[in-house]
Amino acid sequence: DHMIVCSKCQTYVSSKDAIYSGAVAYCSETCLKDKR
Repeated sequence: DHMIVCSKCQTYVSSKDAIYSGAVAYCSETCLKDKR
């Protein structure tokens, strides 16, 4: 897995943990939890 930066969130996640909407990667569940 490669690391990507998700939109709307200043966190890097592995490609398998990202949530995709079309071609855009958004925060993963982990990322969302970390930002609360």
